[in-house]
Amino acid sequence: MRRRLAVGRAAAAAALLLCACGLDPREAVLGEWRSAAGRMLFYPDGQVMLAQGDSAASVARYEFMDDDGRRLRIRTLAATPAEYGVRVTRDSLVLCPGETPAGCFRLARVAEGRR
Repeated sequence: MRRRLAVGRAAAAAALLLCACGLDPREAVLGEWRSAAGRMLFYPDGQVMLAQGDSAASVARYEFMDDDGRRLRIRTLAATPAEYGVRVTRDSLVLCPGETPAGCFRLARVAEGRR
């Protein structure tokens, strides 16, 4: 009886721990992302490489604007900073420039061996 109770408690603790361990967008965004329109490569030092189609890549800076990592600002040399809502999963990155989902764009994570 004690053993079943201990196993049950351990399973409940493991489930609670798994629920509490969500992806931190500040870390989950790191790496290379691609879509049909181009690619983005986020570095841990706050730099992001942007490339659209066949054009030359440019480097910009990014920063998260809030504690929970839901708002991202990208600063390029040529334009005013752009702010995006961010949603990151293990294999997709969604950036939304406004409040409406119609302007959102989705990128897929590039696997380590496919770069």
